[in-house]
Amino acid sequence: SGPEMAGVGVFFQQEPTSGRVYVANIVENGSADRSGVIRVNDVIVKVDDEDVQGQPLSTLRNLILGKQGTYVVLAFRRMTGTELYYYDVELVRGTPEYFEALKKSQAVADEKDKLLVQVRQQEQDIRALRHQSQVPTLTKSPLSEGPGADIESIKRAISTKSEEIVRMEAS
Repeated sequence: SGPEMAGVGVFFQQEPTSGRVYVANIVENGSADRSGVIRVNDVIVKVDDEDVQGQPLSTLRNLILGKQGTYVVLAFRRMTGTELYYYDVELVRGTPEYFEALKKSQAVADEKDKLLVQVRQQEQDIRALRHQSQVPTLTKSPLSEGPGADIESIKRAISTKSEEIVRMEAS
C-alpha cells in the first residue's frame, strides 16, 4: 500500500451473523471527521456505486484505499429511532498529516502572494519617486540603504517561501 496510498479515516467492523459492515471509529482530523456527516454505527452500503453489503472487510479496504488526494464516494444507511435513511458523502483520501500539510502549504502560498503584491507596490512607489524628482539617481548596491533595500529583503522572503512550498509539495 505505498506511502501515497490512504483511506478516509474510518475504521469499520463487521457483524459476524448479518455480515453488515458499520463505522466503529472515526479518525480525528481525517477526511470522514472533516466532512462532519458520518457517525459511528452508520452502515456502509456502497463505495463508488459498487454495492458492498455483505462483502468482507478486505474487499471494502481495497475499494476505499487509494492515492492520497483522490476522491471516493461512500454511501451509508442510518437508523434514527424508527427512521431509516441513506446518504452519500464524497471524501478525499488522505491522512490527517496530509490535510495539515495542505493547510500549511496554502498558508505559505498566501504569504508569498502578499509579499509579491508588496514588492510590486514598492517598485511602483520607487518609479513614481524617481519620476517626481527628475534627478538622476546614483547607482548603489542593491543591499544599500533606501527604498531598494526593502525590496531586496522582500524578494529574499519570497524566494524562501517558494522553496518552502516546493519542499512541502515534495513531502
